[in-house]
This record gives sequence, C-alpha cells and structure tokens, in this order.
Amino acid sequence: MRRLAADEGSWVLHHTAPLVQQWSMLIAAVLLVEAFVLPLGIAFTPGDWLYLLWRALADFALWLDIGVQFFVQRQSKELGTLSLGEVIGAYMRQELLLDILSVADVASLALGDGSGTFERESLSLLGEDSNEEACYYALLRFHTLLRFSRLSRLYRSIESIELVHTWVMQLMHSSATLLKSSVVVVFAVHVMGCAWSTMAMCGAKEYCWYEYYRLEKPGDDSIYAAGSPRAIYMCSLYWAIFTLTGIGYGDVVPVSPMEYLVVSTCMFCSALTWAWVVANIVSIVAMSGKGQTVHLLTLDCVNQVTQGMLAKDETRMGQRLREYFTKLQNLRDDGAIGTLIDKLSPALKMEVVYKVHGHWLHQVWWMKMVPEESEFMVELVRSLEANLHTPNEMIPNRAQLGIVRQGLCVHGGRLLSKGSVFGDDMLLDSEALRKPWATLALTYLHITVLEKLVFQAVLAKHPEAQPYVRKAHVMFVVMRGIQKKAEKIKRQRQKDTLNHALTLDFKVKQGANN
Repeated sequence: MRRLAADEGSWVLHHTAPLVQQWSMLIAAVLLVEAFVLPLGIAFTPGDWLYLLWRALADFALWLDIGVQFFVQRQSKELGTLSLGEVIGAYMRQELLLDILSVADVASLALGDGSGTFERESLSLLGEDSNEEACYYALLRFHTLLRFSRLSRLYRSIESIELVHTWVMQLMHSSATLLKSSVVVVFAVHVMGCAWSTMAMCGAKEYCWYEYYRLEKPGDDSIYAAGSPRAIYMCSLYWAIFTLTGIGYGDVVPVSPMEYLVVSTCMFCSALTWAWVVANIVSIVAMSGKGQTVHLLTLDCVNQVTQGMLAKDETRMGQRLREYFTKLQNLRDDGAIGTLIDKLSPALKMEVVYKVHGHWLHQVWWMKMVPEESEFMVELVRSLEANLHTPNEMIPNRAQLGIVRQGLCVHGGRLLSKGSVFGDDMLLDSEALRKPWATLALTYLHITVLEKLVFQAVLAKHPEAQPYVRKAHVMFVVMRGIQKKAEKIKRQRQKDTLNHALTLDFKVKQGANN
C-alpha cells in the first residue's frame, strides 16, 4: 500500500488535500441523498431492492469514511504535520464515538436478542393490536440522524475548492443566512413528519393518531386510505409544519402515551429551531433596514421643509430634494470599504487599496512615482471625501483632485465619465500654473475629492514619500513653467504678427490714398 501524504514516510493527509476533498465531496453527496431517504426509510421501511441497495452502499461509504478519518489532519497547516498517532488520538477523542453511533444499528442491539438483530414485524395499520416494541425500534433508529453532524467537517474540507469558494464568496451574509435557515426548516419538517408517520405505521388501530384522524375527518375514504404511506406522510407534513411554526390547529392530536412522548419531543425541538430561524430573520431585517430607516426619516424632513412653500414651489422643490436624497441613498458606501481597510494588516491594506482604487491611482502620473509599499497611499485613499452634485451644477475650480465615481461631467472641454480623474495639478502651489477650469455636472455626479490641505497633512506624516512628491512637484513646475512660457511666446508672436499685418495694411491704404 503506497503512502498517501506528501511527506516521505507519513500516512497523514491534511483535510484540504485534493484526495481528501474529492472524498469529502462524495460523502457530502451521500448525505444530501440521505437527508431525504433516511427519515422516509425509518418511517415506512420500504422493502424494494433499490432502497436496500442504497442502504447498503450508504452505510458502507460512511463506515469507510470512519476509516479514512484516522489519517486526516483537521488542524491548521501552520501547526505543522502531526504524527499518525496524534491524528488518530484527536479523532478518537472528538468525533469517533459520534460517527460510530450514527452508522451502527443501536436499535437492534438495544431491543434484539443479543445477536444484534431484530425482526420488525407488522409495521402497518393492518398489524397486531399491540406493536409497541416495533415502535420503540423505529424511534430508536432516528439516532442515525447523527450522521449529518459530519457536514460541518466536510464543509471545512471542500470550502477551499475554487468553485465552492467562489460561490460562497459571492453570497451575501443575509442570503447565506436565509439559505441556511430555509434548509434547516425544510429538513426539520421532513424529519418531524417522518417521526409522526412512524407512529401511524407501527401503532395499533385503536391507539393510532391517523386512525383517529380518519374517523374525525369526513370525506372520501380514498383521501385518508388506511395504511397509505402517501396519505400518512402528507398528513404528517401538515402536522409538522403547524407544530414547528407554533400555529397548532389541533385537528391532528396524539391518542396514546407513546405518541404524547413523540409530540412533546418534537414540540421542544421545533420551538428551539423556530426561535433560531426567527432570530436570524430579525437580525437580517434589522441590519438591512438601518439605511432605509434613515432614508425615510430624511424624506420626512424634506416634507416638513417644503410644507411652508407655495403649492407650485413645494411640488418642484420637493421632487428635486427627494430625487437628490434617493440618489444619495443609492450611492456606493465608501465608508464601509474604508472601515474594512482599517481592519486589515499593513501589507493586505496596500494590496486591497491598489485593487479597489488602482484604476484611478495609475492615471495620476506623479502618484505612480511613490512606491506601492508606502502606507502613504493607504492613508491618502482613506482621506477621500465623497460629494454628490445635481445636474447643471457648476463646480468651481479648486486645489483638489477629483475622481468621477458615477455620472457625467465636462471639465476643460473634455467629457468625463466613471473612473476619470481631473485636477491632478492640485500638487502645484501657484494658481497661475494650474488650469483655471471649472467642472459642469451633466447628470447626478458622484465624485470623491482630495483637498490640497488634506493631502499636505497626510504627506507630513509620511517622510518616506516626501522625496518622491517633491521630485514630482519640481518636475510639474518645470513642465507647467515651460508650457506657460511657450504659451506666452506664442501669444506674443501672434500679437506681433497681427500688429505687423495691421501696419502693412495701414501703409498699403496710405499709399493708395496718396
């Protein structure tokens, strides 16, 4: 038998190894099918060959998984590769007993004749008048639901697969919580329905809730056929849903001591499950509703402000203000990104900053002179201020760098759209060297700006970036100085040419008069 680990002489595999991930995917697929098949099999014990084959294959795969876990290290790789003895010891202490209980036929051992077998007879309404032993056996078999505790272990193994990781990363927290809550509710209803169906399949006629339900419910006998698995399961699902949600119509009731025990257990478990689900939903609504609540309060303030105006002015101004604050509400939350950046390590901060803001940082030529490993760029990005301007609003020329986030504007005769940058000459101190261009917003314009005073304050905190900025400043002054001189010479030449042309024209006219 060849060694499975990468290290020479080691049998230990990490839980993120490709071979372990493939095995985990297989076991996860088995458990997904088992989530539907296993409770139904406990309740109705189908005897067809397809179900028996699946039972044998599923149990074999789970027993084999127990053997595989003796060689899988679940601790972090940073701790190094553990010895085989340490891995086996950790598995035996933490998960081995639970895994064995989830696969072993404990019910047969508990109720059998000592040989580990138990003959389950008459598990239907057509059976003997008393079949309590069969009911106990069926209920004890629900301990095999413990096998689903492996799902958390399997998820830790397969979450690093690229496809799974990409899908998980795309899920918002609220969506993931709702998905998890929905899956838990569906599974809980299915298990409770199967547990309640078990009492109908193995109970005696006079003690069975289903027989009582049939007698109390008028209608076609084909709907509530005696011993019909389909009818029993549908009625059980109905009971499970109103029990889990706390509605409790009361038309499906227990009629025997064992059924009271099952109902009490299901009510206790369903109360905890439903409380957890409601708590998740409330937390999602509370988190998602904060921004909307603030927005609605702002619109209320707008209504109060416009109430004292004339009817025509009130309508026009109210529409403009509501539209403005609605646009403001829909803007990207730059503060959330900044809060996220603050929590990162220094190296990761720089990487995230260049991933998020690199598209405009590389458009400012003098910013590219500052080394990317400098924290100056991180703090500079964190100092940006978001502004929203209305259509046809004129933004005066100031010593500031502007980045267009959304909308269209005209600056210096150029049409600027999302991702464009203007005002990169804010680095210059002389107003004569800066372009005297204002900016006209054509649509609602969302820009982030960096004021010159804020830039200088950030630069003062980072001496490592000052030489590069000074060098860029000198280069910028020389370039703009040459441009200004060239423009002055060009204007002077144009003026001299015009004066010379006027002089010649005057002389020609004077000669013609003479």
